[in-house]
Amino acid sequence: MQTTKYEHVIFYLDITGSLVKRKDVTKAVIQFIKEKSNLNPLTKYGLMYFKEGGHPEYVDDDDPDVLVKKISEDWKEKESKENFLENGLFYCLSVVAQKSTERAGEFRVIVVTDKPSNKAAEYQEALFNLVNTVCFFPTYIDVIRVGTERFYSDDVKLRIITSTTNGGLFYVSESKHLTQILQGLTKSKRFSALNQPEHLVIDEENKEFYENLATDLLTPIPNEEGLCIFCNSEICDSGIYTRILKCYNCNSSFHEYHIGKYAFEHNIGLLHIFRCPHCDVLLKMEEHAVLVINDIPIEEEPMDFGFSESVDDFGPEPSEVEMEVEMESVIDHLDYIHYDEEDMEMSDEPEPAPLNSNAQAVPLRPSGFSFFQSPVANGNSLATKSSQVKSVEQPYTSFSQEEPEENVPEHQREESKPRKRSASARKFIVCRICGTSNNVYSKKCKNCGVNL
Repeated sequence: MQTTKYEHVIFYLDITGSLVKRKDVTKAVIQFIKEKSNLNPLTKYGLMYFKEGGHPEYVDDDDPDVLVKKISEDWKEKESKENFLENGLFYCLSVVAQKSTERAGEFRVIVVTDKPSNKAAEYQEALFNLVNTVCFFPTYIDVIRVGTERFYSDDVKLRIITSTTNGGLFYVSESKHLTQILQGLTKSKRFSALNQPEHLVIDEENKEFYENLATDLLTPIPNEEGLCIFCNSEICDSGIYTRILKCYNCNSSFHEYHIGKYAFEHNIGLLHIFRCPHCDVLLKMEEHAVLVINDIPIEEEPMDFGFSESVDDFGPEPSEVEMEVEMESVIDHLDYIHYDEEDMEMSDEPEPAPLNSNAQAVPLRPSGFSFFQSPVANGNSLATKSSQVKSVEQPYTSFSQEEPEENVPEHQREESKPRKRSASARKFIVCRICGTSNNVYSKKCKNCGVNL
C-alpha cells in the first residue's frame, strides 16, 4: 500500500487575454482540489497571479474555497498587458524552497498561460538554473498553454522546464478543456516515485543553495542538554563527537555521533544536510564530522609551497620557444666550451698551470650570468673548466690561449679542435631566476619552483 505524503500544489495563472474565461478556471480548480483531497488529504494549496502594473499576488490558504473566491474577486484586476511567466515561476519556486525547509514532501506548480513572455535571455538562463536546483525536492512543473496558434516562440523553453521537473506540457484551444487536463494531473503524479532514483545526489554546484536553506543544529546551554533520542542517554559511548546538539524547531536532542550516522543514511543528496527525525525540518551539520563519523576518506588538498603557476614578481614568463632560443644563443657563444651538469659543481682539482704571456681576456656574460673559463695544462691541448657565478657581485673574465697550428702534429689537429655542442645534446637548463641547473626535461626549477 502506498504511503500518503505531504503535497503542496500552487496554481499560477499567467493570463492576460480574454480567451481564458474566469468560470472555466474556477470550475477546473474546484474539481482538481476536490479529487486531489480525496486521494491525499495532506495536500495544501496556493495561488499565484499578477495584478495590474505587474504587482505579484500570492495566496496560501488551507481552505480551497478561499483560493477560488480570490480568483473571482481579482479577475478584473489581473494584468492584461504583459505576461510574466519567468517572474511568476521565480516566486513560486521560492515558495517551494521555503516550504521544503519546513517539511518533506512533493511540490507541484501548475501554470495556466495564454501568451509567451518577452523577457530577456538572462531571465531564461536564471530560471533554468533555479529549476535544475529545486527539482531535487522533488518539484514538478506542468504548463497548460491556452491558445489557437500552432507554434509559439517559447515552446522550447517550456518543454525544457517541464521535462527537467518530470512535468507535462499541454496545449488547448479553449479554456473549457482545462477541467479535463487538471483531472488527469490529479492522478498522474501518484506514481512519481517510479521516476525518482533510490538515492539522490545533489551536484556540487548546487551545494551552496541547499546549505543556505538548511539550519544549523544548536548547541544547548549547560544543564539543558536533554537525552539523545537515539540512545536515550546523556552520555555517548562512541568516544568521538559525543556532545549534545538540538533541533531549533522541536528542541529534540541528539549526540553529534548519532545524528552524523543518521545524516549519512537519510540525507537529501548532500551528506551533511538532512531532515530532523522528529519534526522533518531541514537541518545541517559539519560536513567534516559526517565524513569522520562514517569512516569516509577525506580528500586532502595539495600542499602549497608558496609558489604559483606563474610568478608575477618576475614579469611575464617566456614561452618554451623563447627559452629554447635563449639557450641556443648561449651555446653558440660558448661553442668551444664542453660542459656537463657535473662540471658545475665545486671540485678539489689542483690549480691550473700558469698562463702563457700571450693569453687574452675575453669577458663572457650571457643571459645575466658569467662563465669563467680557465685553461688547464693537458699536453698540447687545453681542457676547459666552466663555473657559473652571478655577474652583479663579481664579473669574471675568460682567458684563452691559442697555440699555433703548425706546432701541433697533423694527426692531432682534428682532435685538438674544440667540438661544437648542439642544443639537443645539452643535459640541463639554467633557471632564469635562481641560476640552478635543471634536467632538460624538467618543467619546473627544482630549487625555486618557477616554470622552466
